[in-house]
Amino acid sequence: MNNYDDWAWEQAIQDLNYEAVMDRATKEQCIYLLVEGASEERAFPILLEEVGVELDSLGVVVANYNGCRNLIHALRLLYKTLSSDRPVIATIDNDQDGKQILDKINKEDKIFHGVDFFLIPSEHVVEYPSGHKGGSFEEMFDKDSFMDCCFSEMLNVGERIPDKKDFLKSFDPNKPWYHQVQKCFANSGNYNCSNKKTKLAELLAQSSQNVLPTIYALSELIKTVREEYPVIHPDDVTLPEIPGLTSFKK
Repeated sequence: MNNYDDWAWEQAIQDLNYEAVMDRATKEQCIYLLVEGASEERAFPILLEEVGVELDSLGVVVANYNGCRNLIHALRLLYKTLSSDRPVIATIDNDQDGKQILDKINKEDKIFHGVDFFLIPSEHVVEYPSGHKGGSFEEMFDKDSFMDCCFSEMLNVGERIPDKKDFLKSFDPNKPWYHQVQKCFANSGNYNCSNKKTKLAELLAQSSQNVLPTIYALSELIKTVREEYPVIHPDDVTLPEIPGLTSFKK
């Protein structure tokens, strides 16, 4: 090989090495996206990709903390590890339980610095017996799309499906949706709704036709956090000022 070929080969190796190091740095300098359950863990990557957020390339790690009442414990555990310096986006349902947990966290002021708490959904969709207005994962979606998925044969393979038209006559869109659907199925002898929540979430995410306001807002927050905490190459350091070597004084 001539000198140019040698240079090109060395440059290609350097580029590959840089990319490999940056890939590893992106994982090590990750953003933790904490989600409340398996439904969100399955659906959020699908929904975020639809709005142009590639979690792997941005270094976003999705972690399921398995229920809102585990959120504080999960955060405390995270803060006792070497990952305590990583930014965290903690999503939580905007329902009665979620409100209680956030109220408790707010009373313990500044205990979780660097955590962005994000409500699911970000809009007020339904009202709870306590008077709190908000919603949960299902209320992020269009009501008609939610109903279509709940009563679909794809979700209820080989199972009894109640008459959707009859159900809609008594359905109250201002009250939590899933509880009403679950009660309807139970009245028809189908008690398997709770075992299909994750499958329902995936079906909802895959069949969603429009950009969901909550997901769009979450995507913007992820981008903002990554801008605030950019991935830094391990060799990107400030060298000491050594006259004649790294600094030149006039």
